[in-house]
Amino acid sequence: MRNQQWRPVKKAFIQVFRRYGLPEIIRVDNGVPFGSVGAQGLSKLSIWWISLGIKVEYTRPGKPQDNGCHERMHKTLKAEAIKPPSPNFRAQQRRFDRWRKEFNEVRPHESLEQTCPADLYHASEKRYCGSDTQVEYNERFKKVFVQENGSIRHNKNSYYIGDAFAGVHVGLLKINRLRTEVYYANIRLGRLIRNKNRKDPFRPPAYLGP
Repeated sequence: MRNQQWRPVKKAFIQVFRRYGLPEIIRVDNGVPFGSVGAQGLSKLSIWWISLGIKVEYTRPGKPQDNGCHERMHKTLKAEAIKPPSPNFRAQQRRFDRWRKEFNEVRPHESLEQTCPADLYHASEKRYCGSDTQVEYNERFKKVFVQENGSIRHNKNSYYIGDAFAGVHVGLLKINRLRTEVYYANIRLGRLIRNKNRKDPFRPPAYLGP
């Protein structure tokens, strides 16, 4: 794609989901647009995936071997389809399309007992409904809206959760009188901490801790 901004990437994934259905899991690295510096490394894209019921699985930072098969595919793709690169995007896309057809439908794969990926693939039965959904929480949680600045309000305090969460709801789970944890869907984001004694001058009065 020409850039990795949230909106064009989401548009591309909508097209993919409408054609192939929703996967159970998407495994990604921690870079843009899949990860961010916010809570649990989630980005707007991965938060959207989670709202669709997709499990997001991150590889360890700096550990490409966690996705070894995919990295090996990239090596073949680069060697056969982009060296040297085509003069423009349209021409390069034609080369990618030709390479993909050969990789999926023509070339036998040793790891698949000399069959082709297309011989084994089937589309997901879990279809994309065509509209965004908000994550729902059961009665154990207090549902709180994340403001445009990435913060929530709780007990007269403001807690920064992350820009990527702006516009969605998180769930607050009260463990005891002193501990409240924050969840997005079934993912624990952290716990709400008040810096009462200002022991750490670099921390705000209230923040999301581990």
